[in-house]
Amino acid sequence: MRIFIGIPFSEENKRNLQRIQNKVVEKSEGGRFSNPKNFHMTLKFIGEIDAEKLPEIKEALEKIADKNPSFDLRLQGFDTFRKGKTCIPWMGIKEGQEYLAELQEQVETAFEKIGYKKESRPFLPHMTFGRKVQLSFSNESFLRETLKHESVRIKVASIAILESTRISGELVYPVIKRFFL
Repeated sequence: MRIFIGIPFSEENKRNLQRIQNKVVEKSEGGRFSNPKNFHMTLKFIGEIDAEKLPEIKEALEKIADKNPSFDLRLQGFDTFRKGKTCIPWMGIKEGQEYLAELQEQVETAFEKIGYKKESRPFLPHMTFGRKVQLSFSNESFLRETLKHESVRIKVASIAILESTRISGELVYPVIKRFFL
């Protein structure tokens, strides 16, 4: 099974983010856009594991959840990661980043103790709208300007083990186990 640790979003958050994503879709010439049902924020990508590893992963996350209170995030702003002629459009964090960074660091530390390699790249929290999106530089600039005040408030009340799998050809991220903060 292929898993990652993330923050699941409420249905209302997903609808609000889809409204913003639709503006990106309108200005793009194509690409693979994320299914709004899959919107989340990744804390750590794990990859392929055997099911026997799940108990120690659950135990590590339960300890983290027990010692952290819930908190608010505010997603705001638009940017992209450029990859040649395509990009990955995303929305960043305006408020709550310090709490999120602390939570992510706790996840990294706990997972390193149970044998998972610590991420070498700095943590850049964001919510991805799609991949390989064809967006002209002028439309990218337009979106950066018009979406700079769009925001979505996220109540971070849990972290979860999510599976990355395909069901009937569609990529889905079902929650394996949720841990309430």
